[in-house]
Amino acid sequence: EDNNRKVLENQLIYENGEYRIDFDDLDEKLSKVKMMVLCNPHNPIGKIWSEKDLARIGELCKKHDVVLISDEIHCDLTDPGVKYNPFKAEDYVIRCLSPSKSFNIAGFQSSIVHTTNNELLDRVKIQMHIDNSDSCNVFAASAVMAAYGESEEWLDELRDVLYRNKEIVRDYLAEELPVVRLVECDATYLLWLDCSALNVASKVLSEF
Repeated sequence: EDNNRKVLENQLIYENGEYRIDFDDLDEKLSKVKMMVLCNPHNPIGKIWSEKDLARIGELCKKHDVVLISDEIHCDLTDPGVKYNPFKAEDYVIRCLSPSKSFNIAGFQSSIVHTTNNELLDRVKIQMHIDNSDSCNVFAASAVMAAYGESEEWLDELRDVLYRNKEIVRDYLAEELPVVRLVECDATYLLWLDCSALNVASKVLSEF
């Protein structure tokens, strides 16, 4: 909105403790826009979109000639043994990645923007230069290479710790606070709690 863009939201559907994409609504919304932003794994619900879901999104973006930005910043933080489904490289896709969450190096302000479309890439480079966000600090490149090239063992251990933390919360809620439901997730270090059974207004709950 600060860039004078009109934002249309494709609200997820929540049923039986699980979220899914409303593809009818998405089809209708994409007919009115130039760009879609996808979060995968989704923040905050921690859902990894299936290959089928991603293919359907791709079909709709092609149908309506929409550029897709795929925010995949949490893609490394899956539960142990869970496979991540990236959005496949296509000419209409811009993928955004970063080691900042996975390897706790947000201070280096390092990220990766990838597309196979040279025209889109040139536009991204120009805008990043205008925003003064196209240059890394002196340590960033080395930090990124060390994270992705030498830190797999550390990341696997982190994923185990995050999963155990998730189990602690799940067990606690089941035993001590069953009225609050943990929305099951496959990725990220965030947990999304369904408090709707409390029947308390959001404002009241947040103040509490």
